[in-house]
Amino acid sequence: MTEITKDKPSFMRASLPTLVIAASCLTAAVCVQGAVPVVHLEKSNGVGEAWQDVPAGNLATTPEGGLMDAADTGTAFYRLRIQRTDPSGIPAGFALAEVSQEAVAIAQDHLSNCGEDDWQNAMLGPVVYPVYNPAVNGGNTPAYLEFKVIRRAPQAGAAGPFNSPPLDQKTDLGFILVSLTRQDMPIPEFSTEGLTRVEKLRSLAKTSQVKAVRYSQAVLVAENAKGEAVANLGVMPVQFPDAILDFATNRTESVVQDGIPVAGPDIPNFSGAPFNSFAQFKEAYLNAPLYQKLRGFQAIAAKAAWQLRDGTPPALIEVSLQVDTNILNAKPIVRFDVEDPGIVSLQIVPGQPGLKATGLKIGGTLLRVFYAGGDGDSFVIQVGSAPKQAKGWGSWATYYAGSWDDQKRYSQEWALSGCCSAGWSGCGPTAWAMLYGYWDGHGVTSLIGGSGSTPMYDNSYVDSCIQYVFGWVGTYCVGNQAATNPWQMDQGYRWAGHQGAHISISTTWNVPYLSSGPRNKAIQSIRDYARPALVGTGYYEHYPLAYGYKYRTYTSWGITWDTQRYWKVNNGQGDSSPIWVDAGSCWFGSNGYCY
Repeated sequence: MTEITKDKPSFMRASLPTLVIAASCLTAAVCVQGAVPVVHLEKSNGVGEAWQDVPAGNLATTPEGGLMDAADTGTAFYRLRIQRTDPSGIPAGFALAEVSQEAVAIAQDHLSNCGEDDWQNAMLGPVVYPVYNPAVNGGNTPAYLEFKVIRRAPQAGAAGPFNSPPLDQKTDLGFILVSLTRQDMPIPEFSTEGLTRVEKLRSLAKTSQVKAVRYSQAVLVAENAKGEAVANLGVMPVQFPDAILDFATNRTESVVQDGIPVAGPDIPNFSGAPFNSFAQFKEAYLNAPLYQKLRGFQAIAAKAAWQLRDGTPPALIEVSLQVDTNILNAKPIVRFDVEDPGIVSLQIVPGQPGLKATGLKIGGTLLRVFYAGGDGDSFVIQVGSAPKQAKGWGSWATYYAGSWDDQKRYSQEWALSGCCSAGWSGCGPTAWAMLYGYWDGHGVTSLIGGSGSTPMYDNSYVDSCIQYVFGWVGTYCVGNQAATNPWQMDQGYRWAGHQGAHISISTTWNVPYLSSGPRNKAIQSIRDYARPALVGTGYYEHYPLAYGYKYRTYTSWGITWDTQRYWKVNNGQGDSSPIWVDAGSCWFGSNGYCY
């Protein structure tokens, strides 16, 4: 039995900004106070014989909480083994009452105020899962906490045999991921149904004795005590050169009208390349300039949200209508992103610091800038005078392109003919197949399914679509995974014409966390036309299909200081539940339809 120490570790009650610094006890081999014990049931068929694990999932339970072992009707010995950490000292989970109060407050505020109907009778679960990132304190302390959400137990009526509460068949209500550092948004992702991401990851790994490591929005890996990948949710990343960031400022939009391309993206003279091993990817993630820059973009994108939590909103810059104004000329600026380009026109003047700003219409918008030294900042630009209004977060607005029932649960295929002979078929072709499955189910019946109904899961019709798109979008094999370059992803439109259907669609790609263009295109698709959109998440890593969009704005004196945005995505992994992910990272977006 594991020995339990009496000392409280310092990180359990630390304030959020200092949480990682104060989490010194997790760097030790074992730090178990606050860790939730994992109780293993074991049995032996006789004295002196080996003890074997008895998986609780294979046992029937009694109303009193007892376990019935139908596999053994004879004589057997049983015992309990208690474990609080894995071999490397990583706890399986923490008790809700022991984690940072500020982290709990962020999760509880989101649970109570995000406007999700599925959470009307929900509560934070008793177990909180740690999630790590190697760029945060060497991966020795959690970078995130994953709060499980469960159904609140219904209240019982007056005592009596005919006053029992109804049975609840749906207790797993998703999760809320809270960032413990300012390197990411306060809540990068959440879900309102099903198991948590860590629970799904451990199910794939077939053990809880793993460390959940989140490399990006699209890559969650279960690692063993040696740091080796045991299972993953997401994709194996590919190597891109730094040049991809500069190339993304070129023409990246593709426009197809009635199946005829009228504009296409520029094609670079480089491509993605596979990592030779998971260890090589981890080394690049920490030290390669591209990943360092992308993590910097992510932190700057999150800065305004954290400033508002502190009560110190970004600095305000006033610009006159239809007048050129030089702003932020104290430092050379190499990149910028303005949330609403219809309010102000901005440009970098070669050889000069700062930006030239021209007000286009009355209003305010958020500006993020990136300096030559690698740091950056957030500002609010106000054109004209702002009306005096109360401040604070507004209500959430939510839009859908159909429901989860309209989404097809397609996933990548292993060793599919014409794709990767010893690997999966790629998220890009799968995302296109899910888009076509949606439109097939909405009347364009020649796309997938033959003369029958639209298939909900992979079958030969879905495979044919994936195989065809695989060839056109240039998907290439990366170990046992497959990757699609963003400048070739638009070519999936060709399947519609191949099937005798029509398609009009526009796509564009750019830089993660620094691209209002792809994001706004996908927003328009879902919000204005109720069409699902292909989007890019992570660090040039994953293409899910977004069918929901929600946002809220923080305003003060009529000025919008920040906007929180999420996509509801079908990840193309055969999931039984969708997930809301931060839309601020979007680097690929589409708007189109089939007919």
